Order: sequence, then C-alpha cells, then structure tokens
Amino acid sequence: MVGMQRTLPIALGAVFAIALGLAVTTAGFTALRVASSEIPAPPGLTDRSGRTAETQELRPADDRRAVDVAPRARVAGIDSLFARSRVIFEALPDAPHELEVSFAFPDRARAALRNVGGDRGARVLRYRRGAQLFGIQADAATSQPIEGEPRADELLGLAGRLALLVWPESHTWQREGDVYLAEVAGLGKLELRTGPFHVARVGSAPAPPHGTETPTSAPESPPALVERPSRVRMLRRDGSEVEVLEVMGWRDDPAARRIWPTELTLHANGAVVWRETLELVDRSVLWADDWFVPPDRRQRATTPVTPVQSVDLLAETVLDVPFADRPTLDLDAALRRAREVRAALCTEGHEVAEETTLVLASDLTPRAVRVVLESRGGSPPGWRALPPRPAWVALLDTTAEVALPCARDLVAVAGEGRAANAELLLVVTGEARGGVRLVLAASLSAR
Repeated sequence: MVGMQRTLPIALGAVFAIALGLAVTTAGFTALRVASSEIPAPPGLTDRSGRTAETQELRPADDRRAVDVAPRARVAGIDSLFARSRVIFEALPDAPHELEVSFAFPDRARAALRNVGGDRGARVLRYRRGAQLFGIQADAATSQPIEGEPRADELLGLAGRLALLVWPESHTWQREGDVYLAEVAGLGKLELRTGPFHVARVGSAPAPPHGTETPTSAPESPPALVERPSRVRMLRRDGSEVEVLEVMGWRDDPAARRIWPTELTLHANGAVVWRETLELVDRSVLWADDWFVPPDRRQRATTPVTPVQSVDLLAETVLDVPFADRPTLDLDAALRRAREVRAALCTEGHEVAEETTLVLASDLTPRAVRVVLESRGGSPPGWRALPPRPAWVALLDTTAEVALPCARDLVAVAGEGRAANAELLLVVTGEARGGVRLVLAASLSAR
C-alpha cells in the first residue's frame, strides 16, 4: 500500500473505484474497498492475451430466463453505445484508471473500471440487464446481486451518464426555468442544467475551456458556441443527491452525427472524486445480450463433454496475416509460421503479446495468424481494433487435444444463435497445463 489509507465517499452511478493504495467506499456502487495494486487475480482462466479474465462455472439457465427484459429498441437512431474514458482520481493523481461503459437500449448496461498500471483482468464490473443488477469485485470469482438502495443509486448514476451521452433523447425531459427534469421510474430523477460551449470537431484542435473567451490568436472561424448540458445531478426519491457529473467540454463527431462530451468531473458529497477524459465513444457496436450478463450467470445451452468456461475477452488491437497455403497447412506448421510472424513484428519495433494465436475455420483448418498489440494509443496501419466481447473457452494441455468434438462442445454450450458468425481461435501460451485454448469468440451482433 502507498503510505496512506483513507475512506472516501463516492456515489458512482456509472462506475466504481479501483484505487491504488486507497480504500474506497461507494454510495452508489455497493461499498467497494479495493486496492488495485494488491488485488489478487481472480482464480481460474486467463483471457487470450494471457491476462486474467472474468471466468466462472456457468449457473443454471433459470437465472437468466426469469429476468424481465424489454425488447431491444433504438434511441436517437442508436442501437447501442460504447464509451471509454481515462480516469484520474483526485486523491490518486499518479494512478490513472480506465473506464469502459456499454449501453444497449432500453435497459441493458455494463461498466468496468481498472487500474491502468495493474493486471488488466483485475477489474470491478457492473452488469445491468432488465431490472437486475449484478457486480463482480476485482478480488471475486463470482457475481453478486445488488439490491435495495445501492441498486437504485447505481442505476440512477448510469441514467445520468446516459443523459450526457445521448442528449436530449435518452429521457423525457420537463423544463422548469433553467433546469431540465427527468423521472427515472421507481428510482428518483435527474436534474440537468445547460450552458454555452465551444464545440470542436473530431480531430481538430481542442476548443477553449468552458467559461473562457476565445483567444485573440484563434483562427477567424473558431468553434461555434452551442448550448449543451453542463452538469447533471442524480437525485433519490427523497430528493437527496447521489452524485453529480459536470461537463467541461464537448466535441462534434460528424461521422456519428452526434456531439459527445469530452471532459467530465465526478462530484460526491460536495467534493471532486475524479476527472475523466472520454477517449472513445462508438455507436457502431451491436452488443450481444450476453455482454450484459455476468459470465457465471449466462445460459448454458447444453452440458459438454469438454470442460468449457465462459469469459469476457478484453478490447485489443490485432493484425491478421492469412495463410496462402491454408488447405495443406497443419496446426504445428501454422504455429511455427505464427511464431515467425510475431518475431518479425517484434524486430520491426512492435510491442506484441507473447502468446501464439491462430484464426481457425470451422473444420479447424488454420486460416490466419493473429498478433495482438500490447501497446495502446491507436491502431498502426493494417491493424484493427476489436471491442470486448463474450467468449467460450476450452482449456487443453497440448495441441494434440484440438479436435472437432471439442469445437462442437464450444458451439453446443454457446448455442447455435450465439455461435453464428463467431470466431474460432487457437491460443497457445506455453504453460504446462491449460496452455492450449480453443476459443469461440461471439459476434457482437449476436442476440
């Protein structure tokens, strides 16, 4: 631990705290006390980048079928939304965190927060699907339901964040003077204020900070002043405040035909909790329903012969190198070729993951080498970014165990609907046991 331990009240509607050397209590997210630099990795499986991923034995399918979930719907022409932020806690300026929030309308949401300098698999997670809310703490192997007032607070926080990302279509607003009010059914309400902002376009120079004049040295056509939300308060039914999100800037994204917030400040109990920079907002991802269900509560379509675990793959940047002689290539020859490709990329200066990965056809014929980029900061030419997604994994000890019955077990557990358009991957980490993994990665658009 860093030389201090302190309890900080945080009402985190959309996310929760993993704080380096800090014990954090959340009002909105049920009393999380986590020091991420010392969080033990969750037991069990690691994801295909070799880091620990959330993984548990699947629970009975009844857990999921009993949930009352509304049919998917569009809001402002958007099916679903993914946002990634860089978070700096006020009390921990040297320990940046990364926040990822996913929404599928009208009643699905997921949030994950991790310490950028820690184990990528050690994350605190929240899953909302319909009326249910579940959480997984960074040192836990299974999900737990969140109920009562903590559930209401967290759902209010998610609603407040969504109000900023999809303004004004996310809720039904009533204007009272200079304040907009929106009821959040059975939970409380949102109180939102607007103000003038200099809105910059994506890829352009930053707009002047909110509340400042345009410098005299600015170009002749500075970003226009646009009325946008400046803060949103999340209020319980008794009128008490859960938290406040203050907006410091906005940017115009012509390709998405939206204006997104760029800088947010989270307040709780009158104090700044963190400041965050939204690095990415993507409306093109179509999340599978499983993305909003904890891995240990996803429906098992059947009981396989091969042990299969449900996991969530992390976001990654990859390069696929197809095999020209694919029909005649066996697994061992393909793995040797993959190691050569990885070594060549390392020689060129790319920082890549250590495992060896093949993209397989449904008959297990090698289709391509996949190399995973370790470093962040954008995709090099030819590489592509993959968002996080659900997957099913069979742990094997040797490549000799890779066979069609094993692949069929993966498809059987996932179910035909979720296996449609899924990727089949072979990942070799070199570990003595469980070092060979057959992975069925779901298509994001699978329902």
